[in-house]
Amino acid sequence: MATSERISRQTKPWHLIKARHESLFNPHQRYWYQNVGYVLGSFLNSAGYTQMSQINILHHFANLVTPHLGSAFRVGLTRWRSFMTDDFTPVQFSWDFHTGSEKPTIRYSMEPIGLDAGTAVNLQNARAVGDFKRGLVEACPEINTTLFDHFRSRFDQLWIGGGPGHQSTMFWGFTLEENTITNKAYFFPGAMARATHQPTLAVIRDAIESAPGYSRGRMASFKLFSDYVSQRPELRLEIEMFAMDLVQEERSKLKVYFRDRRTNFEAVKETMCLGRRLQELNFEIGIQKLRRLWDALLGTQGAPDNIALPYKNHRTAGILYHFEFGMGIQTPNVRVYIPVRHYAENDQQILNALTGFMSEEAGEYGSQAFLESTMRYSECLQSTFDSAALENGLGVQTKISCQYATDPITQGPNDSLQGESGDVGELLGWGDLEAPLAANCTRTSYLEPTDGFVEAPSTLHAGTYTNEQTATGNSGIEINLLASFGIPTAQDPTTQVPTRDPRFESFTWHPPLTWDEMPNTETPIEQTELLNSNHESNPTFTLANLSLDTSFSLGPPSTVSTSMLGNDEDWVKYVYGFPQMMLKAGTYPPFVHPTVYRCSEGEVLEALAIAFCCLGSYNAAMNSSQHFAHSLINKERDQLVKDFPRICSSQSEVWVLASVHAMCIYQIVSFFGQSLEQARNAQLQQPWLLKMTRHLARLHKHANNLSEQNLWEPWALGETIRRTILLVNTINCLSCRVGRQDPYLYEPLDDNLVSNLPLPAPTALWRAKSVTEWETRKFLMADPDLAVSQITLGETLASLLQASRANSLSWDGLDQYTRLVLGTLRFNSHDGMALV
Repeated sequence: MATSERISRQTKPWHLIKARHESLFNPHQRYWYQNVGYVLGSFLNSAGYTQMSQINILHHFANLVTPHLGSAFRVGLTRWRSFMTDDFTPVQFSWDFHTGSEKPTIRYSMEPIGLDAGTAVNLQNARAVGDFKRGLVEACPEINTTLFDHFRSRFDQLWIGGGPGHQSTMFWGFTLEENTITNKAYFFPGAMARATHQPTLAVIRDAIESAPGYSRGRMASFKLFSDYVSQRPELRLEIEMFAMDLVQEERSKLKVYFRDRRTNFEAVKETMCLGRRLQELNFEIGIQKLRRLWDALLGTQGAPDNIALPYKNHRTAGILYHFEFGMGIQTPNVRVYIPVRHYAENDQQILNALTGFMSEEAGEYGSQAFLESTMRYSECLQSTFDSAALENGLGVQTKISCQYATDPITQGPNDSLQGESGDVGELLGWGDLEAPLAANCTRTSYLEPTDGFVEAPSTLHAGTYTNEQTATGNSGIEINLLASFGIPTAQDPTTQVPTRDPRFESFTWHPPLTWDEMPNTETPIEQTELLNSNHESNPTFTLANLSLDTSFSLGPPSTVSTSMLGNDEDWVKYVYGFPQMMLKAGTYPPFVHPTVYRCSEGEVLEALAIAFCCLGSYNAAMNSSQHFAHSLINKERDQLVKDFPRICSSQSEVWVLASVHAMCIYQIVSFFGQSLEQARNAQLQQPWLLKMTRHLARLHKHANNLSEQNLWEPWALGETIRRTILLVNTINCLSCRVGRQDPYLYEPLDDNLVSNLPLPAPTALWRAKSVTEWETRKFLMADPDLAVSQITLGETLASLLQASRANSLSWDGLDQYTRLVLGTLRFNSHDGMALV
């Protein structure tokens, strides 16, 4: 398959639907489709949906859902505070892993919201649910609304007073199959309970007993849950939501979502079996697996079962569960949602723990298809979100849910495959679903995933910083993008990056555009805020009688999604952030593999150590000390140039590489910093960086052998060298483009060398954390269609230019670093490709 075809294949359905609906969208619909719809398209593509299915699903979203998501996030515009996510985004996504040979299933849930919701004329969003349901049923008359109509008549009540921290009354969910879309509804019975002065459980019981087709014998399983709640009043369990599938009554699964503020594993074991009311032969096997996953995610290895997790004063803290029952279900199930966003270390650690656990399970049960599904999820997450955001923040993955599967016969439309070995749930995508289903990563875990885009200020200041514990009230969490990337701020003076020059800010990414700021372009605008979601998902894989769910979000408080960079200023900001990534312990820019330098073990090579010291001085410099910081950089750069012949003759390939990296640090902060004098000094030394890089390329060519492709660490070193050569070319071309080098003095690195280098390795392969993971990913990429890294940059650029002339260009198959490399491949931007 041609490179351009493979790259454009991913978002062609998204572009097609966008073009079809562009003239019909109002500014708010355009905002939701541009942001949330793009993420939905990305998920569908990564999960392996056919192109026709993607088109149908995106058309359904654009036509029936975007008109009912409320107003776009815009400063000064009243915004409805949806309980769907912690940042009030009304959409949440889910990724469902399946056992056997099934492909992953994507789901999403949303809250119907009117454009005037929250304003003086519609304070409580009173009409939105009816309007949405009416439009949906008119378009899809096959939807069975019998149970929906019944339970809505029983639960339809606006919150009296301030509500339980929110005003939401109903959510709607969609399970997306290749040929069908199954609907689900979620209600908040607590509103009716408050209005009628009854316990919430009593309101639910009355609604169930009056439901069509109800009989005491067919609903006996609900009494198990009712007895548990009633007989343990001291637990003060908080009943959040009631959900049902919109299918025939005998097939519908009913669910009650409830929260327990206890966070010790002993309480989890008790709740999973409802105080020993649910007893199965292999229950302990499932609990042991759950404890292993719990420890991996939350870092509680060795802690006694009765030790609670750290206290969190948050509306969605504690542990969320749902109790599942129905007329066709003889044995009920309990699902627990592990709130990783509240209690885990960071999103990369969550991803590593989850994929490691699932890989072990796949290996135990010999499911190659499941292993591939796991890798698809990992690749999707890592290609959607920036690596530094994953490694330094929380909020992308909100919850992971696990269920002890006991009834393999009745399979609900929103559940993963349940077999003898259980199911692994689904991965919720974006945002936080507070009270509803495992949608929110951080707060409650509701069944369905949510996609959250936190409202961000028009400009981000270095003084704001992430603090999830204080993020309550208004519009999500304050974000300190600089601190989250290890760049010192006023609170962290050791890593301050100069920001006075408006063209060269210290941070590389920008918050999402507001609806009236969006350019009318065929290129999707990807979110660039930190993600703050509280969704819960249901990834399903084979566990011994244990099903597992994962949630993740696309909101802003903890992760940054990959930007669609489009001009030289964006490239400058991206490159300018690389030295700061190197300075921060445990983080690596996209051209340094963690295995190359053992920095965590204190083995920092001299050239790099000196460069880090200079960078620290540069970051901390005040106005009065900037000259000193600059002189220090100039002195050490001059010394490095003098020492390089000695390094070449007496040291290893890694020492030469470290010297080139140190030189890159000096050149980046000098070329793209605030001082024009420093830029002139950098230009004088640029020929030496080019000479050093050419020597590194020759050295690597001579040392290269077959072992590089078969052994992880040699491969990682070779890939680092190739990426470094491309970085030097980028610095050289970009500094000329933005006027920091005199174009008349421009000297190319080596056009043949650069053009004949392969594309940077796929993100999933590059970010593998172990030999086993690398070998597994390499094996899965054996398909020639996936071996993109074997295509040279020159071939790729030619294919993209051809696709551009044919108006079929899409960059979504390329990660951010590869886009940078291609976008700056030539000094003259007309010889390359502008990412627009």
